[in-house]
Amino acid sequence: GVEVAEIFARLSVTGAHIGLSMHYTDPFEMTFKNATHPHPPDLDHLQLLNWAGHIERNGGVILFDLRMTAPMLRTYARTIERHVAERASVKSEQAALREATFMHILQADGQCP
Repeated sequence: GVEVAEIFARLSVTGAHIGLSMHYTDPFEMTFKNATHPHPPDLDHLQLLNWAGHIERNGGVILFDLRMTAPMLRTYARTIERHVAERASVKSEQAALREATFMHILQADGQCP
């Protein structure tokens, strides 16, 4: 209800192409409270520090402008496959969503929040 409407409103006002909610109360729940593992392959030290601060996104409410986010969604799918193949210590696909959003931001502007 209300949260979905707020995300739609923010997207239309800001021109963003991704809308999702954050897990502020337990930001690394899906990786058993581990902020650094699993992590995207081949990160340098600074990127790993940024990764540790990139909190999980809620996979239950997601809005995408598919014209802009198709590559990110492919990363999301590949990350799920990698987590399964590696038997990563994760509780759900939200860990893969965290990685996909991180890599999307990194590729877009070279920095991550």
